Amino acid sequence: MGVIWVRRKHEEAGIGDGNDPTRRSHRASYIVKCSSPSDEAISVLGCGMIPTYGSPYPTDRTAYCQSVIPKRIEGSPLHWEVSVEWATSCGSGGRGVDPNDAQKAPKDRRPKWRGHFISMPQTFYADLDGKKFADSAFSPFTNTPTIPIYADEITITRYESVCNRQQDRGYMGKTNLDYWMGAEPQTALIQDIDFEEVFEFGAYWFLYTYKVLVCPRFWLPASIASELKDDGSRRSIYVGGFGYTFLADAGPRQLKWIKDPSTNQDTLKSVPIMTGDYYDAQPTYLNGRGQPIERNESGELTSGINYLSFRVGNATEFAPLNLTPPWY
Repeated sequence: MGVIWVRRKHEEAGIGDGNDPTRRSHRASYIVKCSSPSDEAISVLGCGMIPTYGSPYPTDRTAYCQSVIPKRIEGSPLHWEVSVEWATSCGSGGRGVDPNDAQKAPKDRRPKWRGHFISMPQTFYADLDGKKFADSAFSPFTNTPTIPIYADEITITRYESVCNRQQDRGYMGKTNLDYWMGAEPQTALIQDIDFEEVFEFGAYWFLYTYKVLVCPRFWLPASIASELKDDGSRRSIYVGGFGYTFLADAGPRQLKWIKDPSTNQDTLKSVPIMTGDYYDAQPTYLNGRGQPIERNESGELTSGINYLSFRVGNATEFAPLNLTPPWY
């Protein structure tokens, strides 16, 4: 068993792509005839007559092989077609294959890192000077304006020898339990884990792509917005990050102690908030204990708005994924 002959079918060349107009590329395909239908891709690629990943193009020594894809020809079990692509490793965009890295086994190559910023509108409760969003009668606006936070979307691509999608699923939507690349706990979120099976160096590998979104926190002054703790103290709240969300403690009802005529005992009940003889249908800001926040003679709230925290995400350790850049 083995390869009987190899013939070069055709080739083509190109200059430039959408990201780098100086990038040069070359493509060629090879027809390979094997001696047995049981011969597999490893025999085809290992015959010594097919270019290997990272090898230079014969007449363009700065263009290196970036792709070698074998495919058995349908209806002809002895024949294979191998598509090969070379490209320059640098140009005005400086992109391509590191020739030294290309000679290593896929799992030993340097991962590729890429990042860009995206705008994430967030609801702030004061402007950038600390002024509350409120009307001239000191009532907070119902529809609070949003201010964008610029989150960093980081993409990591690398080869792995094992694919475990059940494990991958366990990381989806998780935030960082500990610091990750300088990001505080629960400010980095795993958005996606993608993979593709590829054949290189005589074996199948999994080309993984991880997408992580990093959104910083912005803490607000307690005089503007805070949360009442169980011990009666107050703590500042924040916008941004992941894991928790904060909602204003406001509604049309309040808690009151009302005497139960059947038992003659006071019972804490939720009752509608009244304005004179009318029910107040508009949300009223509460103090964290179910009572409305008092206003001064000018109508201004006597304390900052109280917010309630709700957990909306789970945190886990990122360390087992080994998502650390070489320069960090």
